[in-house]
Amino acid sequence: MKKAIAFLMLALLIVSAVYADARAKVNERLEKARKLDRLAEKFKTETGFTGRVDRAYQRNCLSHFRGSFPGISFPDLADTLATRQAFDAIMGKIMPYIGFEGLNLTKAWIVHDKNHTSTIYQQLVHGYSFISGGNVIISYYRDSNDIVIDPSIEYKPIPPVQVNYTFEQAVETARQHYINVLGYPDTLSFVSAKGDTEEDGSSMRQSEVRNNGIKYVSDKGEYRLCHIIGISVSYGPARQRAAYIDAQTGEFVQLSDNSGSRQPQ
Repeated sequence: MKKAIAFLMLALLIVSAVYADARAKVNERLEKARKLDRLAEKFKTETGFTGRVDRAYQRNCLSHFRGSFPGISFPDLADTLATRQAFDAIMGKIMPYIGFEGLNLTKAWIVHDKNHTSTIYQQLVHGYSFISGGNVIISYYRDSNDIVIDPSIEYKPIPPVQVNYTFEQAVETARQHYINVLGYPDTLSFVSAKGDTEEDGSSMRQSEVRNNGIKYVSDKGEYRLCHIIGISVSYGPARQRAAYIDAQTGEFVQLSDNSGSRQPQ
């Protein structure tokens, strides 16, 4: 009888502990959600923004804005300086709510058509940008007079790494992958395309490689600093690909083709 009572008490203690732990996690999530809600309201109050502010509760940040700011308007497209100043004024208003100490954003470019104008601010970590994400995109839509802000900032700390492998060494690693893994003939030769870095790969001639810079690539939940190599070959499926070669270790990381699919090592 005593053993049964002791067992029952132990079971109740375990159940109580599990329940308390689950309840604590729920309360923690609710408190994070309330903090984000308060931050969104503070943003509207302090900047005068009217419109929609989305929250990314899992990432614990404000994730999307659509509306308008008092005193910010967009001039004629021909006035590129005034357009840039309007975008910079918007960045000044949102940075206290989406940024963090040490965040480095650099202006990239402005694109526009008859309906909207957009700009992108790229996030730099130790001087390098990201192959995907790591930016803030701001757009202005003329038909609705709305400003749309889409932050995609990487908050996870990334330690600095040393670039030990050159672009030429990375190209040879990619060539060996084509031969040994993808089954291309060992006579395959990659010829560097003419022109500077950061060029549009769509203009590549066959059997060429292009240096598309060194950027961070997400790999299994971590970021690796990689040479980004645009590759065009004269035969085989997916003739245009991008190879990601670790700039520190020289390892082949992954290969993405022009269909958007990615193939790990």
